[in-house]
Amino acid sequence: MAINRHNAPSMGLTFAPGSTDAVLVKLFGVTVRHGYYSQSDGFCPDLSVAPTPTSAELMSKFGMALRQERFGFSIFIQKQRIKELQAYLLETALRGPSGTLEFWERLTFSMQLQNPDFINITQLPLTVKIDQSNLYASNHQAHLDGPLALLSPGPYVDGDAFYDVIGRSITLRLPPRTKRVLVTDIAGRVVLPQPGADEIAIYAAGSGDEETRWDWAQIDLTDLPFDQYTICILDAQDNSINAGKYPWTVLYNAPKANTLLLLDMLFTQPTPASQGVYPLPPMFGAPAAAAVSTAYVLPFDARHTFWQYYIVSQGSRGALRDLHINGRGTAFTRQPAPVLLPNGALAIVFMADTALPLSQHPTQVFQLTGQRSDARGHENTIRISRLPVAAATPVWPSLTQQYPSGISEIYVYV
Repeated sequence: MAINRHNAPSMGLTFAPGSTDAVLVKLFGVTVRHGYYSQSDGFCPDLSVAPTPTSAELMSKFGMALRQERFGFSIFIQKQRIKELQAYLLETALRGPSGTLEFWERLTFSMQLQNPDFINITQLPLTVKIDQSNLYASNHQAHLDGPLALLSPGPYVDGDAFYDVIGRSITLRLPPRTKRVLVTDIAGRVVLPQPGADEIAIYAAGSGDEETRWDWAQIDLTDLPFDQYTICILDAQDNSINAGKYPWTVLYNAPKANTLLLLDMLFTQPTPASQGVYPLPPMFGAPAAAAVSTAYVLPFDARHTFWQYYIVSQGSRGALRDLHINGRGTAFTRQPAPVLLPNGALAIVFMADTALPLSQHPTQVFQLTGQRSDARGHENTIRISRLPVAAATPVWPSLTQQYPSGISEIYVYV
């Protein structure tokens, strides 16, 4: 069947201009930086992220999207939903002690390790067990460093950010003068016992006086979102008891073996006096309509270890003398006595006087000089212009406090 193009009805396509309100805008982004990663300009690929279940629901409610990136993640929201989010923050605001509104609504993320050597290369306690302790960070603690907001009180996330991780149910050991047990959230609001519920029961454990006896209580966090909480104990006069680990700040987090960090990101300044850096403007007056796309950095420092060189003669009957290690960055002190290695060889040990940073691409250059005589008495000059450098693993914890950040052992056969 032929079509008469001259008689066919004309058909035209029209395009309505797109709505700018439906465009996704970045609410904030978090980039992980680490001093170890010299080959990637400090950008760290070692952490993945997932919102906690409560935060995933809130993100779904307001059409937010999470984009996992190689060195961090970003949160996006439709431009038209920002006003809705701000209205929600007003609806859910708390009343502070002075009667002013407080805005503690937030997104919480669990960050998991993708690199099993992360603790080794990071300036964190070597003996930490991440199934028992996790790091905590929040934009409530953030501070500006030029155009970036660091998610740490200082220049890096350090060992002070570790908190005990607890499960949904925990038994507390209490001093006998304890009359009440409370659990508070990061806003200082009592979340256990819940409003209208009975007080948390306290049980006596054995006999003894108040100096030697401890009582106990059981708390259940099942109905609470994963986050940071503080367990407080009070006496008969409702005064806080500072005994043992109390007040005890803990992390209630998903039980995953590779979880390292819990991250709280508040939407806006919670109180007029709060420090920190937030993606939405303050809401103590009329809320502004625009979001502030905030660039956050989660910063880690490279571990600084004490490098320990073991200089070993390749011939069992050879003798080493007049050995010296020279170079920039630190001096090396020869230890007074040689060390017997498991294979029966003797090693002359040099220990760095100061700790040196581990690096993906080390730049330290140290030279070894000295003399080696073989079994026949022949003398050979030792001159190594570039000694091997410390590897990322293993790093050995020190048995004393003299080398708190760990020891990197390096073996050199001459």
